[in-house]
Amino acid sequence: MAKRHKLDDADDNRRKTKIRLKKGEIYSPSSSKPHPAMGLVFAGVGLYPLLVGMGVVPVDPGRVHCPLFVLIGIGVAFISGGLAVTLQGLGVSPKSWVTQLVGLLCLGGILTPFLWIVFGNNSVPAPAKICFAAFLGLFVLIFALCTIATLVPGLSERLGIKRIE
Repeated sequence: MAKRHKLDDADDNRRKTKIRLKKGEIYSPSSSKPHPAMGLVFAGVGLYPLLVGMGVVPVDPGRVHCPLFVLIGIGVAFISGGLAVTLQGLGVSPKSWVTQLVGLLCLGGILTPFLWIVFGNNSVPAPAKICFAAFLGLFVLIFALCTIATLVPGLSERLGIKRIE
């Protein structure tokens, strides 16, 4: 008799398990909700740069190589990203205004260092600024097109784009 591997047993158990899906739903092992505490840990990490940027936590000014508003933006990105994970874990719909507001805050926080490099930092060489500006321009263009396709009713269907519900 052939020796069975543990992976073969796992495949057999997976086949025996009946997964009931709603119509049109696709099963994915990664589709489970995250634990809300993980998002709170992520948000807690964002507190440090936020507090440094606000001047609550004292730091040596020689060790900070950017304006304090960049640190605030990074802190906001981490905190709002953690809140987004927590909201998802609690079952809040991704289409709710709270989730969309948190996502917009996260996006703004992520873009803060890039905007400072392009527009505010004079020590960055011009070719690097051009690369960052091209990335930002492309990102903003794609974001604007996706936003327009989402907000204009029926546009995605006319363009032949299938919506994921």
